[in-house]
Amino acid sequence: MVHFALAAGLPPEPLWKATVVCTRHSSRVPDYENLAHSFKPLIDGLTVNGGGGVLVDDNQAVIGQPEYRWEKAAPKQGRVTIEVVG
Repeated sequence: MVHFALAAGLPPEPLWKATVVCTRHSSRVPDYENLAHSFKPLIDGLTVNGGGGVLVDDNQAVIGQPEYRWEKAAPKQGRVTIEVVG
């Protein structure tokens, strides 16, 4: 499902500058450190080397400091969303 969502909206070339907003939708409130850490493999996967091809890299020169959010979701309805704006 992640690949499908990316394929529908890939930029023509990987982005050299982007803003990234990561939102976890879950029934329990995570602590901030775990919230931020849980997105690392997902953001890595958006890079050229990670196979996503959305971002040139995930270093601070490209994405700065991503914003991490939490939103309440019903039990068993958890998901994550990542918004990338170039």
